[in-house]
Amino acid sequence: MNPGAVVRASRLHLPTLKEAPAEAQLASHRLLLRGGFIRQVSAGRYHVLPLGARVLSKLEALVRAEFEALGGQELRVPTPSSSDPGLDPGAVRAADRRPTEDLDVTVLSLLTALARDELRSYRQLPQLWYTLQRSLCDEARPRAGFLRLRERTRLDACAFDLADGGEQARALRQACSRLFARLSLPVVEAQASLDGATAFLVRADAGDAHVTRCLGCESVALEDVALVPRTEPPPTPESDEPAALATASGSPGLEKFATPGALTIEALVAPPHGVPAARQLKTLVYLSSRGPVVAVVRGDHVLAEPKLATASAASWVRPARPDEIRQLMGASAGSLGAVGFVAAPLFVDRDLDSARDMVTGANQDGFHLRGVDVRRDLLPHGSLIELRQAQATDRCARCGGETERFAALELGRVTPHATRLSEPMRARVLSVSGQQTALTMTSASLEIERILAAAMDRHHDEAGPLLPWPIAPFGAAVLVLGKEPEVLEAAAAVATALSAAGLHVLLDDRDERAGSKFKDVELWGIPLSVAVGKKGLAEGKVEWRVRRAGTSELLPIEGLAERVAKERAVQVGGRERGV
Repeated sequence: MNPGAVVRASRLHLPTLKEAPAEAQLASHRLLLRGGFIRQVSAGRYHVLPLGARVLSKLEALVRAEFEALGGQELRVPTPSSSDPGLDPGAVRAADRRPTEDLDVTVLSLLTALARDELRSYRQLPQLWYTLQRSLCDEARPRAGFLRLRERTRLDACAFDLADGGEQARALRQACSRLFARLSLPVVEAQASLDGATAFLVRADAGDAHVTRCLGCESVALEDVALVPRTEPPPTPESDEPAALATASGSPGLEKFATPGALTIEALVAPPHGVPAARQLKTLVYLSSRGPVVAVVRGDHVLAEPKLATASAASWVRPARPDEIRQLMGASAGSLGAVGFVAAPLFVDRDLDSARDMVTGANQDGFHLRGVDVRRDLLPHGSLIELRQAQATDRCARCGGETERFAALELGRVTPHATRLSEPMRARVLSVSGQQTALTMTSASLEIERILAAAMDRHHDEAGPLLPWPIAPFGAAVLVLGKEPEVLEAAAAVATALSAAGLHVLLDDRDERAGSKFKDVELWGIPLSVAVGKKGLAEGKVEWRVRRAGTSELLPIEGLAERVAKERAVQVGGRERGV
């Protein structure tokens, strides 16, 4: 965008709404609609109107600037397909289901395949490639404007090297941090995986990520990867079973009993069965990049999928569909159990290590087993590992301190992959010693529309958005208050002077009332406005309004450029050009 250009509002499509539709509950959604940034096509799909396109283009320019400062090179990749090298149908299906987490696996597979085919020697390293483009995604519940989309713009970057990935990860994290600082977004950095990924989040009641923070040691992690303390095993009730059912170890023997229609944890808790959730074993079937896996957690606990992926050394996991479950287990969900099951890897949560007299499905529809001893009946063919998700009552696993949980919106993440993707895909180059060595990889991802939504949610008042200068659609609006030719001529001269000072300027020459123009400037998120009217011109002055400060004053036309420089220095430290 050329800061030397002045754009006339009369030539733009700049619709505004007095009220947002009732279904727009979040501030960002309301503001995007009312300001004429977007218009909905269908659930999760939007037209981005001229004003919205300007803002997104500026945001994308900031992203490019940060990654190109690291030596990044932009390229474009096709939409991932199951026929692409390094991908399989399961990976693409998982990407469709979980776009914010799993799509990077497939995009990175394409980048890795390209690196495999193009890079030959350590002399070509390091390389930082990134793509910033729109893609389709299958959001399960598209809603809330730009927060949950079926189409989105995303940055995916990958750094290739032979050195340890620590320096790559630090550089990418710093680039993301600088970007969010330029947008005045107070992000929280949280552990996002068990292998060192970092997520960038902002607190938001409508956020779809749940974060656990220790109030003592200040460790922060996503809830589904946070380390959790061991919980006490449920007390073993005094058995009412005949002595003949007891095994030599003293544990009650297995007994099958009918449970018609009891397909959930809650159904088994209710009469006539009355089995507490803590005494039930929840058996879950997943498909992964390495095939089917089965996980077992306590009935009152929640499985953390990232922990299962790490345990199974898989790049992705997804819940199995009903037909896949029956094909593997021989029964439907609600009657599943892992006693004697050896057809797929079995992982058991460590909190069940000493659990006895538990109840689980019998792998026969309408039947369960009681008297399950985890060590006796599961661990001989299963692996014990931490699988459960953190709970509100958990204390910090590191220091034992109290924790807090809060909802947040994930805007991006940085992930060190080491050689987990490059080794299987044979992405290797000659090292200094002449050996074929797998590339070390570190990735970064950013959700562009989410970042804009977060900025609007964070920076707004009742009148409209308070967009940070670097992404405001225009740095200043010059309002023509009056139909006299001399007013328009003076306003055009002011607009030209502000443009020469480095601002993108909107000259509002529409045939609208002054009050409407002032309201529209607020809805458009323009940080600075200059009103030019006949009365002020008689004194050689214009009305200068700073949106964020809420101030208004009459200033001489002479010296406006110097005032622009001063205002920019206050708000963005004088670093931004063309805002």
